[in-house]
Amino acid sequence: DLAEKKRKRRTLKEIRVIREGLLKTVNAAETVTLSQLVSDHGSTIGVRNTPSDKNLVKKQLDRLAKSGQIEFVKVGRDLVARTPSASSQEEREQALREHLASLRSHIKGLDIKDYSGLEGIQSLDFVLLFIPIEGAFMVAMEQDSSLYTDAFARNIVLVSPTTLLVTLRTIQNIWRYEYQNRNALDIADRAGKICDQVSLIDESLGDLGDKLNKAHNAWETTHSRLTQGRGNLLRQANQLMDLGAKARRALPRADDEDEPASS
Repeated sequence: DLAEKKRKRRTLKEIRVIREGLLKTVNAAETVTLSQLVSDHGSTIGVRNTPSDKNLVKKQLDRLAKSGQIEFVKVGRDLVARTPSASSQEEREQALREHLASLRSHIKGLDIKDYSGLEGIQSLDFVLLFIPIEGAFMVAMEQDSSLYTDAFARNIVLVSPTTLLVTLRTIQNIWRYEYQNRNALDIADRAGKICDQVSLIDESLGDLGDKLNKAHNAWETTHSRLTQGRGNLLRQANQLMDLGAKARRALPRADDEDEPASS
């Protein structure tokens, strides 16, 4: 079932140990078939005589063959792994040295160009060095384990077809978090400004309320002087009307119009 398959899935470390065991076995036997590796040497290598393990062994032999460490060919109906001939081994080792030298030269060239120092670019921390052939990438990593760390120390990341998309997705997520952080800072800044404005408006409303109270008090005082008290202005105007003053509009009566006039 699915749980059993997950349980049997090997780690990268376990696969590397199996690959190393296969290489030792092939070098010791010089020529050995795929079936013999699984059936006769399986316990030593760490595999069982099952279809899934046979497929795993075949993939690792293909990988060793691509790196030039063995030859893995079909002879009749059998798949045979064998040590490479001396001449082809020397050629492969020479090609491998040239491949590694070319990569290191490219890394050095990118470091000298210093793209992170370009004018107007403030966020270029790493440069991706894309190796388009997966086998070339894997062989380089296996043969020179310091290649990746040396490039990384120069802010250069080596990527292959299988790691490019993952790396680009990681970069995209980093940028997304960066934008979110910038937005959060902008929101905090705007929130602070809004709070300041609310405080200022509260102060203005308080000042306006004081002035409205003062205006209302002034209105009451003026209205009182117009309509209240013995000598209020409205009462005196009405007295003038009583004495024959001509006006186009009728005057309201004062609040104390019923009080007797002073002699």
